[in-house]
Amino acid sequence: MLNRAVPFWLAGLTVSSLQLVSADEEHHHHGGHEGVAPAPGSLDTLPYYFAHPDHKGLLYGHIALMSIGWIIILPIAVVLAIAGSRYHLPAQLLFLAIHGFAVFLSILYNSATPDLYPNNSHHKLGWAITWILAAQCILGVLGRTVRMARCTGNLGGTREQTSGFIPVPAQDPEDHHHHHNRHNHNHHHTFQRHSTDSGQGSDEYHSRSPSSSSLENLRYGNLEGVGLPLLEAHDREKATLVERLTSTSRLDSLLSRWLPSLLRFKVLGISDALYSLIARFSVVLGFAQISLGIVTASGIFMENRVFNGLAHFIKGGIFFLYGVLTLGRWLGAFSELGWAWNVKPPEEYGGKWRSRIPSAEMVESSVIFAYGVSNVFLERLAGRGGAWSHGDLEHVSIAFMFFGAGLCGMLVESQRIRNVLNQSTIIQIGENRRPYNIKTPRQPDTAGHKVSLNPLPALVIFCLGVMMSQHHQSSALSTKIHTQWGTLLATFGVFRLFTYVLLYLLPLTSYYPSRPPTEIIGSFCLMAGGLVFMASNKDTVAALDRANGDAMFVLTVIIGFTVLIMSWITCVMAIKGWALRREQQ
Repeated sequence: MLNRAVPFWLAGLTVSSLQLVSADEEHHHHGGHEGVAPAPGSLDTLPYYFAHPDHKGLLYGHIALMSIGWIIILPIAVVLAIAGSRYHLPAQLLFLAIHGFAVFLSILYNSATPDLYPNNSHHKLGWAITWILAAQCILGVLGRTVRMARCTGNLGGTREQTSGFIPVPAQDPEDHHHHHNRHNHNHHHTFQRHSTDSGQGSDEYHSRSPSSSSLENLRYGNLEGVGLPLLEAHDREKATLVERLTSTSRLDSLLSRWLPSLLRFKVLGISDALYSLIARFSVVLGFAQISLGIVTASGIFMENRVFNGLAHFIKGGIFFLYGVLTLGRWLGAFSELGWAWNVKPPEEYGGKWRSRIPSAEMVESSVIFAYGVSNVFLERLAGRGGAWSHGDLEHVSIAFMFFGAGLCGMLVESQRIRNVLNQSTIIQIGENRRPYNIKTPRQPDTAGHKVSLNPLPALVIFCLGVMMSQHHQSSALSTKIHTQWGTLLATFGVFRLFTYVLLYLLPLTSYYPSRPPTEIIGSFCLMAGGLVFMASNKDTVAALDRANGDAMFVLTVIIGFTVLIMSWITCVMAIKGWALRREQQ
């Protein structure tokens, strides 16, 4: 009986995580494949891909390649793109090659096996992601071509204006300014040397081959050969491959002919913005697709069981993603926004758009508010038209808790609301003409608290964990598993409150991430709690119960998996820091 539960968890260990899922809600069958269709009955009588005896090598190869591509290669490519690294393009091409070969294996497997999960969303989302990746590749080529065309002068712009452009994904304006100044510095301190040369001595420069010099000029976006000797015939023959790979003259001429001068900067900005947006959200899409793959291969959430699976996978996946975000903040992500438990840099350092970004607590409260509003209407999807039970009232009450606490958190975070609340105090002491930060002998100075200390998001998760840990289930095993993830979520709420106590007693004074130790524990509780939440669905619990499994099996496997994910996220963030430092050098 273990053959039903064990493959499900082993597949979860070979892929990134049991993550956000969006299963299809349609229950009718279509004639996409010819073969055995699942008939109504118990889970033991329904066929599923992990138990299918034929062509397992193709299935396992598909899982292994997708795991390598989406868990290892893609996060590295994303952080290299954010850092503006020259190594982003090779990493992205490697990921696309692995993804393409994995898709090819899935096509072979689907053509050789019956459709055991008709109308599944894994196939649909998989093709959608493939087209999204193709669009991202086109945007990257377009952005690179427009940059190079601007460098050659086909689309306008002087040599000084375009010398700082590097054909890699979008960089921050500060990075571009630094790179441009560095090129100007090298140009003033070298003799007959290109302005983008590394400046390591004239001997080394003259000893370089013409092809390598042209490659370096191409890398920095300057295609004008200032002071370079003409290539001989055999040298030109050697450089033919490089010229073919990097030549964009035809596309440049088309862009200069059809693209108005007023749109040339907008095209570059839009393509870079879309490329960066797809790169960031591709990780979330990958998590969703991995979860759908686990659902499809395991044969769970069929027919009327889809609503229970949706509830557990979506909500548990959200908590898992929240834990990943919390760990990223502790590692220093979003420090320019003041989200890494640091003082938010002023406008002159971070830029105008960053100064308008709200606090992390405001974003958390907004998400909690939206979650509560949506769940007020979604909690009754599985029981539409039927009588209300006490369980339905419990779930709707939880939705109202999220709705009210999220709204209260948003009001507390609003600076306008705080100013209005202080108005009565200002009038009472007769100082209504002075600013709002009034100090009296009995009023301590709280201006040192430059970060938000809003405990309402943590309080909501704490209350949810306490309630779910005592939520009665149909079986003892399900009750124990719910107690596990409820306790983990409540523990996160406790440690987040400890973080606010530390920040209240020791206000932050630095722009650098402070990394309070309570937050890394909280991120672990969120990630592990989210995964246990996902595993507490009825199909998985029923499979474990038939296999004589216990709740400790679920908890130990997920805890081990969680710490591995945390280690890998730390490595990815370290790679991002290394890439940023290397590009600065």
